[in-house]
Amino acid sequence: QRITPAQRDWIETVFTRVFETHRPPLLVGKAVDQIELVHPRGYWHNLIRYIMRACAWVVGSVVCLWLAARHIEIRGERATGCPKCGYSLVGLAGGVCPECGHDRGAGA
Repeated sequence: QRITPAQRDWIETVFTRVFETHRPPLLVGKAVDQIELVHPRGYWHNLIRYIMRACAWVVGSVVCLWLAARHIEIRGERATGCPKCGYSLVGLAGGVCPECGHDRGAGA
């Protein structure tokens, strides 16, 4: 779509006031009448962009929380197992692993 005279005036105003020192290289040397509005960003474009960002944050947060919970769960399993062979020592009265003979109280 071609730009209207009102849009042309607005573009000239923006370029003269805002972009005095820097003009986009794509527009340098072109008359304002030759500029076409390829993809004007409007309400729906911004709404979709914000929804996509929010979805990315939600998915990323859920993944991070799941990884943290899994890490805590694995650490809890390791705390109840033999540090040498991983055999579960839950319910055993002694500190010696029946599988490998490692003494839990002696250190790793």
